[in-house]
Amino acid sequence: MLRKLERDFLMADLGAVEEMIAFHSADIHSFSYHQFIQRKKSLERQLKEMDVVIESQFEIGVYFGGDPVENEHGITVDFASKLLHHFNALIVQTSEAQRARLFLTIQQRRMMGFVLEACEEDLAAQTHLRALDLLEAGSRQQHPQLDGLICLLKEHQATMQVRCDEREFTVSPR
Repeated sequence: MLRKLERDFLMADLGAVEEMIAFHSADIHSFSYHQFIQRKKSLERQLKEMDVVIESQFEIGVYFGGDPVENEHGITVDFASKLLHHFNALIVQTSEAQRARLFLTIQQRRMMGFVLEACEEDLAAQTHLRALDLLEAGSRQQHPQLDGLICLLKEHQATMQVRCDEREFTVSPR
């Protein structure tokens, strides 16, 4: 998710640089023209490298509303640590792994949350997608593997919005 946003930014930057190249001729503005050409090559190289990374990594955005979010500046430690424990357990339950290794990045948009990124090669994106499917099913109906997570949301009067690629849904206590 973050990488896709970064890729979109690079694409927009590349479009602007290409317009500047079209506007400036090599004869009249040679210094500017060559600088823009170098920037274009750099952006194209970054995009090429990023395309490989995007295909091989799994990212899921988990955003929260309600009592655990303090003035959109942070999430209470108690809630965040319990949530990460439940989320890690969910990944492990849907895979053969003994534990899930995920990178955590704090995000602030309209809601405060985390981006969790799979960091090992041996856990395929399919493993994480099974956990995502389970979360999405749990957002519509009760599911035993999500009881702890739902209880946590209820206890803290919180909602959880999940985003992964084109999928987006909300998990809230019933």
